[in-house]
Formats: sequence, C-alpha cells, structure tokens
Amino acid sequence: MEALITYQLERPTRFGRKTLTKRISARKENIVAEVNDFIYERVNKENFIPVSSFNVKIFNYKKKVINEWNYTPTYGTN
Repeated sequence: MEALITYQLERPTRFGRKTLTKRISARKENIVAEVNDFIYERVNKENFIPVSSFNVKIFNYKKKVINEWNYTPTYGTN
C-alpha cells in the first residue's frame, strides 16, 4: 500500500516552497504506523520549520483512496 502525505509549512523554505509531499510505501498492516512515525518525527525535530497541517491519503494497490485524514499539530512552548 502507499500513503501520500501533504504538509503545509508555517513559513516558506529557502527555496520558497510552503507545501511539501512525502510518499510512503509499506505493507497493509504497517502503513498507518509508518505514517504516524513520520508525522511524529517531523513534528519533534527542533531545527525543522514548524508544520501547520498534515493531509494523509492511503491508497490500495488499485490506486483507490481507502483512508484519509487531516492532522493539525500543537507545538508546546517550553
């Protein structure tokens, strides 16, 4: 299965992009865990540009969307 993660940055990168995409391929049993691991790692990196929202679409082998969700991270102030 394949997941397509589109995420919006709070400010542009040095190349001027505010929307980035990540494609993850994994087995059916592991695809949601792989997506959640990517989101967790991306949100918790201190030197990365903060993300305002994630849009996740999971496709089956026929390229049909079988699961979709949005996630808006909350960044704690230390």
